[in-house]
Amino acid sequence: PNHSSAWTSLSRALLKEGQWDEALTAADRQLSLQPGHTGSLALKSIALQELHHEEAWNNLVDFDRLIGSSDIQPDSEAYPTLGDFNHELAEHCRCHTSLKYAPAHNTTNLGYQTADLANDGEKVIVDLLAAIEHSIQRYLHDRPIDHDHPFLGQRPSAWDYCIWGTVLETNGHQASHIHRDGWL
Repeated sequence: PNHSSAWTSLSRALLKEGQWDEALTAADRQLSLQPGHTGSLALKSIALQELHHEEAWNNLVDFDRLIGSSDIQPDSEAYPTLGDFNHELAEHCRCHTSLKYAPAHNTTNLGYQTADLANDGEKVIVDLLAAIEHSIQRYLHDRPIDHDHPFLGQRPSAWDYCIWGTVLETNGHQASHIHRDGWL
């Protein structure tokens, strides 16, 4: 009864079977054991949508409140334009030694994917991480902690980065997926 990942697995299985009420109950049980669990919030959102619980779904999945965008500003001395930065980043990914075609247990289809680049140490990656960190700080500033919201009320105090590059062929894509251990 207190094995949290069992509740997540049960919720996922119940969703696949179309048992929306039971899937919602299992997701809520997981969230009672581990508040803010990203995977269970995703499963709960699906169950709420299938049950047509629009108000509860809108409160949980408030796109206008939760999703944002920000323009990055890389080091202008190293990259005079954003296009120059993007080109350098693309070349780094295309030539990376870890690049593999459609690696097993990943979501890259008809394309290549690198291993985690976060600890690469290359200037373009260091600059990308600095731009990401700047965007994260802006996101956090614009969305203060809200204990009435299961996602915004569970802000982590620290985090690690995991980033990778994909090089896609024609019709290449990422299969739909979530990162259960991710927060943002």
